[in-house]
Amino acid sequence: MQDRLSRVGGALSQLIRMVNQMGGFFEAMPDRDDALHDLVLHLKRFWEPRTRRELSRIWIRTEAQS
Repeated sequence: MQDRLSRVGGALSQLIRMVNQMGGFFEAMPDRDDALHDLVLHLKRFWEPRTRRELSRIWIRTEAQS
């Protein structure tokens, strides 16, 4: 059971790291609204729906804790 949780935790960490890296890339764009739009468009085009849903759950959980 613990091994399974470790794998899931690692996958979530990797997912968050990838999104943060993309955020850093798009942050370099001069127009913030364009950057946000392009980031969302990238996620919709290239990430499968299950991954996007998981990212959304992480975001909601993190916001609720703040």
